[in-house]
Formats: sequence, structure tokens, C-alpha cells
Amino acid sequence: MKIAKDRKDLTNPEFWVLYKRVGGNTVRNKAHLRTLMDEIREKRKD
Repeated sequence: MKIAKDRKDLTNPEFWVLYKRVGGNTVRNKAHLRTLMDEIREKRKD
């Protein structure tokens, strides 16, 4: 997730939304995290 932020794939607010989800145990594994990141990117494009 930090790598995506450093590459500017995620904005700072998007990063913190995902960060809180990881800390709150709503992300099951790395694959689920990638899926959530993809969903956030799609929402931004709309």
C-alpha cells in the first residue's frame, strides 16, 4: 500500500481510508487489499 502511495497510484486521503481498514481488520489478505485499491481507483475515474 505504501509503495502505491509513493508511486502516486493512491492519493493521501485514499491511503488513509485503506490504512484504517487494515487496522480495523476489515481487510482479509493482500489480494483483498489489491481489490479494494482497484475499486478506489475506479471510483476516482468516474
